[in-house]
Order: sequence, then structure tokens, then C-alpha cells
Amino acid sequence: MPSSGPAGLKRELGLRDLVLTQILFVVGLTNFGNSAKLGASHVVFWLAAIVLFYIPQAMVVIHLNRWRPVEGGLYEWARAAFGDLAGFLVGWNLWIYAMVLMSEIGLTTVTNLAYAIGPSAIWLADSKLVVAAVTAVLIFALAAVSILGLSVGKCR
Repeated sequence: MPSSGPAGLKRELGLRDLVLTQILFVVGLTNFGNSAKLGASHVVFWLAAIVLFYIPQAMVVIHLNRWRPVEGGLYEWARAAFGDLAGFLVGWNLWIYAMVLMSEIGLTTVTNLAYAIGPSAIWLADSKLVVAAVTAVLIFALAAVSILGLSVGKCR
């Protein structure tokens, strides 16, 4: 059973979950092909990114979470440190980012599926109707999992 944090929030994500989530977000389906195309030399860039970006980012997030362990994350940290306007701007930018990400999820999924199936499925990526349908299904599925909560949506 997940433990409660300092603010009484249910902790659904552990270190393993967060590490796997970061790998998925960074490597993910959209970057994987480009990385593979660059070959073994690309490993140097991933190692540099880990040392110069991900480890410092993790240190900052750990510090901020210990400083202000409340629900709201980036929004709350910015609001507490810099005021309501900064908190609003951070929240607004996160919302815009989520909208852009959701708008490309269907296209990315259909394109990768067509590539995996082979040349006979190229028409899938070109079909606006298929892309729109897949996008709608994925958004509704993600919304359903979000409503049910992280305990359903994460790996055990």
C-alpha cells in the first residue's frame, strides 16, 4: 500500500516509476527512431544529458519537493517563490504544453503503427479520419485512466 506524504497525499509513484516515466518521456516513441539512426555515437549525447541535465533536474525537484511538499508541483513552487502571477504563468504554460502533446499523440501512434505493419499500411498515416479516430480514442482512454487514478495506470 502506498504511503502518505508529509501533506497527507497518497504516494502512488515510487522511484522506479519516476525513472521509467522519465525514460519514456525522453526516449519515447518520437525520439527513438532519430536516436537509432544516429547509431552508437548517440550514446555519448545521452550520457552527457544524464550528467548535465537529468541529475541536476532530479536534485532541484527533490529540493523543491522537500521545501514545499504539496499537491500542485511546479505551479505551487512558482507561486510560493515568486507570487500568484508566476504561478499562473507556469500553470498556463503547462496547460498549453499538454494541449500540444495531446494533439500529436494520434498522429505519432498511427505513424508508428503504419511503420511497424509495413508498406501496406502507409495509407493509415495519410488518412485524416484514421488519425482523428485514433486521437479521440487515445484521449478518452487517457482521460479514463486519469479519472481512475495512478493506481490503475501505472505498472505494478
